Amino acid sequence: MLRRSWSFLLVAALAVTACEGPEGPTGPSGAAGAAGAAGPAGPAGLAGTDANETCTDCHVNDMTLYAKQQQFAQSDHGFEYYTRASGICVNCHTHQGFLARVTTGSWNEAAWETDDFIVDAMPMNCRTCHQIHTTYTGADFAFNVQGPVAFYIGGESRDLGPAANLCASCHQQRPLRARYGDLPVIDGADVTILSSGWGPHYNMEGNMFAGFGFYDFGSDIGGMSSHGTDPRSRGCPTCHMAENNNLAEGGHTFVPSTEGCETCHTHTDDFDRFGGQTAVTALLEELAPLLEASGIMYWQESRSRWRANTGTFPANTAAAFWNYLGVVNDGSLGVHNPHYVMGLLNASIDEMGG
Repeated sequence: MLRRSWSFLLVAALAVTACEGPEGPTGPSGAAGAAGAAGPAGPAGLAGTDANETCTDCHVNDMTLYAKQQQFAQSDHGFEYYTRASGICVNCHTHQGFLARVTTGSWNEAAWETDDFIVDAMPMNCRTCHQIHTTYTGADFAFNVQGPVAFYIGGESRDLGPAANLCASCHQQRPLRARYGDLPVIDGADVTILSSGWGPHYNMEGNMFAGFGFYDFGSDIGGMSSHGTDPRSRGCPTCHMAENNNLAEGGHTFVPSTEGCETCHTHTDDFDRFGGQTAVTALLEELAPLLEASGIMYWQESRSRWRANTGTFPANTAAAFWNYLGVVNDGSLGVHNPHYVMGLLNASIDEMGG
């Protein structure tokens, strides 16, 4: 009888187990328990840098930074030209456009030109050229352009030295607007000029300094300026940023000073050393009537300069005119690269039958 009772209980238990349904959903979480005890403190971190060890690399109790700012205010790099805040001009005439171009390597202003950009366009300033407040040390005076400069027209790069590379990033032949006309190719097809503004951009000293981007007509006229190859020279700053004792020249005014020239040339009283500027002026005066007679240029009285006539001209005539405008627009009358400039003008005169 006892054995049968146990058998009955076992069958009942199995029956109950077999009838159990699926597990229901999880109920809501209960209230959070009390916070546990705090763990042990971790090891102490490294001590922060004393601001006096970094900021005072630049911010010292003198007038150095203020003096540079006042010098820069006298420069054409300041407020005069930055209003050209549209189109391809933004690449060199605005702070934001310049940094965008040297960062991306693109001259296509569409990549950064927006309505907000146009409203907020700023002139060149300390941060345009220098890496201000990047490391908060003296290293922030490093240039925003590192390595060789890429020339837009010609598609090549030249290493002109650290500071000169920075200068030549803007001081070079800019892209011609399509409506102006084409670049000449020696002995190539005729060139159609569509605007009186045809020609190399103003202030393309980087090309002259590098001895690149003009037409030699097959003559050996040299290349890089000795101002870039002489170990005594730092390139552009040697003359354009000589020690400044006033707001008229040198320093961050970028106005050239004969004191800078004396780094290499002793007893330099003016820039017409050995009559070089006089000789270049004479060659320009010899070439001008030859170009005028060809019909490719005319004298614009209102602006006191030679301008391009529209029309179609032989490629070599256009090349000689390009050389002429380049020497004039460089502004140094050969000082930046004497041998190269004299060679350009003599080759152009010969090509024009002078």
